[in-house]
Amino acid sequence: MSWTKRQIVDQALDDIGLASSSYDLSADQLQSALLKLDRLVASWGSRGIRFGWPMSSSPATADLDTDSGAPDYALDAMCYGLAVALAPGYGKSVPSELAALAGSSLRALILRTSSIPPEMRMPRTMPRGAGQKAWRQPAYPFIDELDEDISVAGDGVIDFD
Repeated sequence: MSWTKRQIVDQALDDIGLASSSYDLSADQLQSALLKLDRLVASWGSRGIRFGWPMSSSPATADLDTDSGAPDYALDAMCYGLAVALAPGYGKSVPSELAALAGSSLRALILRTSSIPPEMRMPRTMPRGAGQKAWRQPAYPFIDELDEDISVAGDGVIDFD
């Protein structure tokens, strides 16, 4: 089971010195931190870093206790990146160590996600090859395209029930 969004927000607040046990943060402050976290992960999505984050459909429906679905390798980048984003709003300066951790963890996340090549389909102009005889396949000499993509839920699980 992965971390909840609340746990990620709490860790980021702890990284800037606002541990939830020491400070009483209002529900609005926690909700604002969650929206910044959603924006952070959405900006990563525009860079091609995607890992099944359950994005809220609107700010009003954002829930802190939702399971994040974030893989373990993305947690450091999320916590440190959110801490850097939250610090100025609480009058905190970002320590150079925290900024360095945020940068290095984001670079590691980019390296991790970019090292896996995306799946590609063969173009319709790709020949089947010399071994494809007309009596085995239709006489069309090129690779057939699939009719449609399979879309799955945000967690990437296909339910066959």
